[in-house]
Amino acid sequence: MKLKLRIIMPDEPAEFGKGYQKLVYHRIQSLRNYYEVSVVSIKPAKRSFDHIKNSKLEGLLHLTIEIGFITVLYNLILCILYLKPLQTALYNSPKLKKLLQSNEFDINVFYLSRSFIDLGECGGVKVIEFVDSMHKNFQSRLVHDKGLTRLLYRYEAFAAKNYERAIASKADLCTAVSNDDARNISDLVVSAPIGVDKTTSNSSFKNSNYITFSGKMDYGPNVDAALWFYNNVWKNRTKALSGYRFKILGSDPVDEIKSLMDNDPSVFVTGFVVSLIDELANSRISISPMRSGSGMQFKILEAMASGIPVITSKKGLGDIQAKPGEEILLAETAQEYQVLLTKLIQDTDFACALSSRGRNFIEENHSWETLNSNFIDRIETIVKENRVT
Repeated sequence: MKLKLRIIMPDEPAEFGKGYQKLVYHRIQSLRNYYEVSVVSIKPAKRSFDHIKNSKLEGLLHLTIEIGFITVLYNLILCILYLKPLQTALYNSPKLKKLLQSNEFDINVFYLSRSFIDLGECGGVKVIEFVDSMHKNFQSRLVHDKGLTRLLYRYEAFAAKNYERAIASKADLCTAVSNDDARNISDLVVSAPIGVDKTTSNSSFKNSNYITFSGKMDYGPNVDAALWFYNNVWKNRTKALSGYRFKILGSDPVDEIKSLMDNDPSVFVTGFVVSLIDELANSRISISPMRSGSGMQFKILEAMASGIPVITSKKGLGDIQAKPGEEILLAETAQEYQVLLTKLIQDTDFACALSSRGRNFIEENHSWETLNSNFIDRIETIVKENRVT
């Protein structure tokens, strides 16, 4: 008889959602082979979603818990009094805690620190997949934001540092997608990298005229990166880039992103696409000039898996172990991006060799099958230590 495993998370698992939604979506594909899996999705009032229907997860035992406005307001007061991250106010309620404590599960897996609820001795084995460090994420955003936003991010960064360390001590297993994020949270957190689906080899990228940025386009660091590239690189592009278009690929683009396409015919904003991999494969070059954020970047791994050359920043590369200059290219300044974009367009042999080595790196290091197997092995070790049967 399979052990019962319950996933608690903001929103729902989604193949084309935010990074953590993709992570859970792919985790479940393997977890279902070993456990009886169910999902509890937490959402603030009036937020709607339906990612599971008509996906590979259809039929999954799923429950949605809505956190009402009054509860959120009350939680915000408690957050300030106890110096907790304000984000936790959106995903915590007595109703949810009572539900989790009253239903016996062998394993509870919490996604993101803001969804964690201390179940005490209840809940069997407790796992937290932090994904990234909330503290590190907000700390990195302080460099580029001002005014009230900067003040808010400063508070969240301060509160998250102690909060993440505290909840890590209450779980049996804690993971983050990169070593850097794991170290930033606690010595109790281990690295569990993200993967990408296998793709077919793409040798026709050199025929495309798209320079592509991909990501969830209502996420602050993605918006910042795309706007920085447009204002500092694209508007001053070299003659080598004439005839090319800047494609911003990803769901929920904010007005500031959509306005780029309205005012510049060389910019194409797609919004949601059914197949991100296919869209990436139809690009000449992928750029990811990240200046803030944390975790491991799906967008970079997906672009490399699609078989196209990738240029990113040191912040974007993060803990991805691809070799700069051989499997991926690094740039920080507008001039460096101009030089590398021009080289990739003019030197087809160099571009093809870079993309081929990049794709091989993904196949060898970021296979979902291998990474999920490692994650399940860790859970099984904890299960045996706790003698869950």
